[in-house]
Order: sequence, then C-alpha cells, then structure tokens
Amino acid sequence: MNKILQSSFYIFAVLWISSCNSAEEKKQQEEAIYYSTAITPYTEAIITDSSDASLYYKRSLALSQIKKDSLAIKDIKKAITLDPLNATYHSFEGELYNYIDDYDKALKAYNKAAEVDPKDLRIHTNIIKTLLFDDQIATAKAKINHLIKLIPDYPDAHYWDAMAHLLEKDTTKAINTLEHTLQLDPYFYEASLKLSDLYASQKNKSALEQYLYTYSLDT
Repeated sequence: MNKILQSSFYIFAVLWISSCNSAEEKKQQEEAIYYSTAITPYTEAIITDSSDASLYYKRSLALSQIKKDSLAIKDIKKAITLDPLNATYHSFEGELYNYIDDYDKALKAYNKAAEVDPKDLRIHTNIIKTLLFDDQIATAKAKINHLIKLIPDYPDAHYWDAMAHLLEKDTTKAINTLEHTLQLDPYFYEASLKLSDLYASQKNKSALEQYLYTYSLDT
C-alpha cells in the first residue's frame, strides 16, 4: 500500500475509533480495521502467485470478518477450484453460506467436506447444526443418534441433541442433555451458557451458580 495512503488510512482509523461511543463499538471497529488491512497483503501475494489456494482461503477469512460475504464466497470457491481435496475449504464455504442463511448450499459444501475427510467430527456436527438451522429436525436427530452410537462420549453430539430438544419445545430433555454434556466436558462454554439460560427461564435456583461458572470459563 502506498505509504501516504497508508498513513491517511491509519489517521482516519484512529478518528473513526475515537468517535465510537461504547467499548463494544470500538472493539468492532478495531477488528474491522484489522481485517481490512489484512486483506491487502493477501491481494498483493495473489497478484504474485495466483495459483496458491491458501491465499484465497486466507483472504476469504479476512473478508468474512468485515461482512463482505459475497466476496468471501468468491474467494473460497477459487481456493476450492485450485485445491478441491482440502476439506477445510469446503467447510468454510459451508460456514459462509450459513452466515447468509443459504442452508441448501451450506449442506452441499459440508457434505463435500465430509466426503473429502469423513473422519473429521467437526464436519458432521456442522451438518447437524445446519440441518437444525433449516428446521430439518428429524434428519438432524437421525444423524445425532448415529453419531452418539458411534462415539457415545462425544460432547458436541449431545449438545446438538439438546438444541434439537429445544426446537421440539422439550425444555426438560434439553436441560438433562446439557447437564450430561457438561459431565462429559465441564469446559464446554456454549453448553454451560445455554444451561444457565434454561435454568433462568425455569426459575431454577441453580441459574446464578451456573452463570457464575460460565463466566469463570470465559475469563
């Protein structure tokens, strides 16, 4: 980046951040600026070597962080074209489509990732998550049950089982399943937070203690 333009950019960035009212706003703006500046080196590297799939993947990651979803999808598709046997690229494509609520394309991408790397459990839980996002509860539960049968102590499978129970409006089963999830993995932050919320919704006296425990996991 031209040094004069780069200096002007950082001056603008500082002024922009200082104008933000809340700490959260400042954090969001700082992250946006960080990822915006991260894009330029990848673009320059791609100009030098347009055959490196990892550069398109990394730029896609940066673009997604500043909510440039269509550009991020374009880059990850290019990465996949260059390296179609990389399961990480297919998985990230699925994640990007989930961001824009295009669940059919997300499932297609995740299924391709599972085809490339069938042993990666995270891919299978992402398929389950996407099915639940798309309200395909019965299909998701079948996959959850299959995964639990294969690996009974896999915490993520039980967590998404709890989410399926919630979609079915069965709060009691969801709570029981989340409690079991935390027995398997006491450091599962998302499970602990969701359990705290459910305790609170049920006016369960354990809610405060669970929230405090959850807070301890995040500090």
